[in-house]
Amino acid sequence: RAGRKGSDDTGYLVVNLTKDRILEKSPFSFFETDSSPGSCPAEEDFSRYSDLRRWFYRHQTADNSNTYAQTSDGSYLLKSFLRGEKRVSVTSSVYNGKGGELTCREDFYLYREPLTGDIMAFCVIDDLTEQKRQEERLQEMEAEWKENQMRACFSLAMPHFLCNALGSIQEILLEHPRYASSLIGDLTVHLKGCIQAVRNGSLISFHQELDQIKAYVNIEKMRFGGKLKVCYDIETDGFSVPPLSIQPLVENAICHGIFGRGTAGGMGTIRTREKQGLWMTEIADDGIGFHMDTGKGQGGQPCPCSTTLGSVMFRIEKAVHGTVQIESTVGTGTCVTVLIPKEKNV
Repeated sequence: RAGRKGSDDTGYLVVNLTKDRILEKSPFSFFETDSSPGSCPAEEDFSRYSDLRRWFYRHQTADNSNTYAQTSDGSYLLKSFLRGEKRVSVTSSVYNGKGGELTCREDFYLYREPLTGDIMAFCVIDDLTEQKRQEERLQEMEAEWKENQMRACFSLAMPHFLCNALGSIQEILLEHPRYASSLIGDLTVHLKGCIQAVRNGSLISFHQELDQIKAYVNIEKMRFGGKLKVCYDIETDGFSVPPLSIQPLVENAICHGIFGRGTAGGMGTIRTREKQGLWMTEIADDGIGFHMDTGKGQGGQPCPCSTTLGSVMFRIEKAVHGTVQIESTVGTGTCVTVLIPKEKNV
């Protein structure tokens, strides 16, 4: 591994592209070893750049081979220079001669030799394996941080919700004991779901999430009376979701959409469909809505649900490779659609 003083993960080539000649090259020991079945032939065997490139493509590239072959081709590099490009890059995996793979990036710096007018390439080959490993670790740490942040939000919000729910149940306990008993059961279901989400976050069936949603809706109906109507249009529940990933969307629809209309109240709809290759869940409301371009509601007020939506979108993408689509119109309502690929949800 040579190329820059003090570097053990870089190699280089100096190539005359016009004459297809290798003028100088460092040993690429990070993938040349005696044990490699494709060990690089003796250095004198390679005087033409096209020969070295062809050998490397056939014996060393592990993936992205076609892109490497096209990008590193001498004719392609010549055309790139004539188009005004001064740098061309390609990233691929290469065999390291020990049964493993390295992620490498090749940067071709293109220039014209002032004396002869020949077009030249100074190619720098960097081993990015450690960098890629660190980037993956940073992504894992970011995911852990967001998950912990989500759990902290649940922990902070739960006492407030619990106090309001218990206070409302207390008010109806003497006059409607059976109804109060049913609501305590709903509250228990809701609390169990919250505890599961905070503790481990393992995937659950949508049927379980729906039970959580219905329990939450029943409590909100008790608190807000006839202002709230909810329709369940469920055609399928045979898929999995992160716990408390759909319920917060229903909560947003109720608290920030429907109840924003005041005494008029409104309707919320939870809908599921099985589409080609996808599980679809929609949460729609006819509430106050917000501006899609600014994220602000009526009167220019910031949408209070943006943090929750961001957390849900992150969890859906991370856990089940899904996407979340949002459509909203001020004064008309909001529809949030969750799309989950079937092949990632078995």
